[in-house]
Amino acid sequence: MNDSENVKFKGIEDSEMTSPSARKPVSSDRTIYLSRAILPKEGPLRLSDFGEARIGPGPYDYPAMPMPYRAPEIVLQACDLLGLDSLFSADYTAGDMYEPAHLAELIAVLGPPPAAFLALNPEKAARFWDEDGKWKDVVPIPEKGMLESLEGQMGLPLAFVKFMRRTLTWMPDERATAKDLLEDPWLKD
Repeated sequence: MNDSENVKFKGIEDSEMTSPSARKPVSSDRTIYLSRAILPKEGPLRLSDFGEARIGPGPYDYPAMPMPYRAPEIVLQACDLLGLDSLFSADYTAGDMYEPAHLAELIAVLGPPPAAFLALNPEKAARFWDEDGKWKDVVPIPEKGMLESLEGQMGLPLAFVKFMRRTLTWMPDERATAKDLLEDPWLKD
């Protein structure tokens, strides 16, 4: 972090020095700290690890995010909060078969990726798609149905399905920002 980024955390540091967060020692080398509400200029900030925090020195040889919620560009190394287990359930312990299983689930829910997505990392994409962008059937695409079909299948309101469509997209630059999502009619209503 540069100095200007460190300044942003100075208030938090000062608060911890004058009024430390509640904590609970759970072993001789591990303590759990109570979260502290931090109000930045544009709204509340919540930090969460979705259960993916690791204890110990590492190094860890896998992405530091919950496997079922990785964005498609992370799966392809091309740099679902939904809570519906049926959307993405590929098991990261499946080793070499995890990535194709996860991508197959994404195809089932989002439809096939655009050529521009595959172009983000053509070498890795070639493991899963042919030169015409057709899935190589490394694993079968599950019969989950497109995201829009969830409205009928699961009784979800159309506004929620539209909200999820804004968050689940192949192309990172087409994905709604957190600020955009805060203004979404589904959240506002």
